[in-house]
Amino acid sequence: MRSVVSVLCLLLVSGFLHAEPTGYPGRTSTTSFGCGGCHGGSASNRTTVTLEASKMKLAPGEVGTFTVVVAHATYPGAGVGVAVRTSETGATNAGTLAVTAGTGLRVRNGEITHSSARQLTGGSVRFTFTWTAPTTPGTYYIQAIGNAVNGNGRDDGNDNWAFMQPQAITVEPSTSVDEEATLPLAVFPNPLRGDASLYLGADISGMMRVQLVSTAGTVVVDEDMNVERGQLPRSLATLPRGVYAIIASNGTLVRRGRVVIE
Repeated sequence: MRSVVSVLCLLLVSGFLHAEPTGYPGRTSTTSFGCGGCHGGSASNRTTVTLEASKMKLAPGEVGTFTVVVAHATYPGAGVGVAVRTSETGATNAGTLAVTAGTGLRVRNGEITHSSARQLTGGSVRFTFTWTAPTTPGTYYIQAIGNAVNGNGRDDGNDNWAFMQPQAITVEPSTSVDEEATLPLAVFPNPLRGDASLYLGADISGMMRVQLVSTAGTVVVDEDMNVERGQLPRSLATLPRGVYAIIASNGTLVRRGRVVIE
């Protein structure tokens, strides 16, 4: 299953994008004309649009966090638009998109467009948003299109826009832990003391949901963490002393272990 993030034809203000300074909806499908006409007649391979997500399977009504990354090697600015649809190239919205104030994004006609100019840093710019899954299980698609602009202050055929390839996201009821593939998790150092980093094993990398549960059954940590070669990105040693179950999962695999904090 894939998630399709539709990047709308983005027109940034402050000398970046001009035809529609706050973005224009309805351009996210790969079968649409995209940003053509204002910013070049066809998609460019000089701009890349990609999706980052901690997981691509959600329960009905669950909120997921996603990031669309627009990249260009030399252009100074870019815009984005996002829509979640009922089919890869369709125009029917699904679920609810939301943005955080101050991120340069807004919701318009059920889609996300930029609301203010965004500059590229190190050749890319990140647009983060949330999507609340619909209550009806199924496969839904995040569509996306990004427009990198040359910064000359006007609509220009030399601007470079591109679609993100359709990605799909699955919405289905959560399975019980017993139904998921579960493997033991070896953690070290154990006991965990001071400000030492906790390692889950070098074979574990990427976005993982990490939970720590006390012997009383209280969930004291429940976070999505970017695990690099097994190392958690933040210390857990500041938690109250005790014995905890630690659970690391990525939506398809669950790893369980035990850690003592002293």
